[in-house]
Amino acid sequence: MSIFFNTAAGHRLVDGVNLVPEFIGRVTLGPTPMVTSDGAESDYLSHSYSGRLPATNGQPYMVFWTFPVTDADIWWWPQDQFGFGGSALIYTGIVALHAASTPTPSVLPVGYVFSLGPVEISSASMATRLWNSSGQLLFDSGKLHLALQQVVSGLAVGYAESSIELPGIVANPAFLVPSIYRDRETYSRDAPRASFTEWLACYRRTGARISSRMVLVNDFQVPPKQRGGYFEDQTYGNTSGLVLPVLDASIYD
Repeated sequence: MSIFFNTAAGHRLVDGVNLVPEFIGRVTLGPTPMVTSDGAESDYLSHSYSGRLPATNGQPYMVFWTFPVTDADIWWWPQDQFGFGGSALIYTGIVALHAASTPTPSVLPVGYVFSLGPVEISSASMATRLWNSSGQLLFDSGKLHLALQQVVSGLAVGYAESSIELPGIVANPAFLVPSIYRDRETYSRDAPRASFTEWLACYRRTGARISSRMVLVNDFQVPPKQRGGYFEDQTYGNTSGLVLPVLDASIYD
């Protein structure tokens, strides 16, 4: 069995493949970060915050993150946007990259975790529930489900900062941000060391705007793997034309 919704806002199919992601809990970060000098850009330091994931029961999941509003030069890199089925991960976190002279943030991001696996039956005494012909529960109105407020596009993640305005932003937005990683190894003929550089896609929010850019997090020398002169360039993830799903986190608090 499946059910098809068709409204002026668009259509939605709910079946054994197109499940409605179910909210399963928040990630609250510990207030004390682990500080390292991984931030190779300028005088940035890496401030790693961690928090416990809700029980995922081995199901795949995704994490929306809130970003505190600030005008300070602080960039956030979520370590976890998606988890795969069978994952035994218990903790996740986020890294703040900023100069040592920048005050430690007084407000930290919060993660909102949604299961991408089969829905579980709620404890509600009255609810609307939908099963398929195999007895799999597809929807239960007694549980909190993903409700996107908007999906904005036009965010580019490159070496230069990119910003977009969020129209009609909700009071407490949480974002499913793109995960982008890039590294480069440069070799020179007969050189005793090779150069390794690494960038991560980071984000920050100023009012109704969200900004992104690739922040240099590592730049050091390694033993060369090759004797020829060349470089290897690898990028994980797309870097332009990205879409940004946004939800109202206050619904799940």
